[in-house]
Amino acid sequence: QFNSFIQPACLPSSSTPYDPKLPCEMAGWGRWQRDSKAKPDKLQSVRLPIMSSEECHHSFPSLNRYFLTNDSFCAGYNDREVGGCHGDSGGPFVCNINGWSVFASIIMHNYYNITRVQSPNILLRVASFVDWIEGVINNHE
Repeated sequence: QFNSFIQPACLPSSSTPYDPKLPCEMAGWGRWQRDSKAKPDKLQSVRLPIMSSEECHHSFPSLNRYFLTNDSFCAGYNDREVGGCHGDSGGPFVCNINGWSVFASIIMHNYYNITRVQSPNILLRVASFVDWIEGVINNHE
């Protein structure tokens, strides 16, 4: 049942832009801290900016091509300890595009390195798979 807290999100088109200026939000039930096993009682969410590929590679040079492909991108801050954690993978990253909530990506990975407690979240672009998703939906209606 939809209410002020539960709303649908649209699928993106295959050409949906991933502009760093878009207001986007991640949600999940993952851990609150990297070294803790405690999980929240309520769904958590955080607003995160999309990072350009250049910014992500420059800020986090240890990220390699395995993590960043044409089907993925980074979101987060390079100077703040906020973002996804263990248990958030598979969750939504929703952006407001022209007044519509768009299911832009799926939380794929949170990358940690030795020098930073929190590094960018790696997200899988839903737009890269929207043709397949729509095919599955259409075949099951």
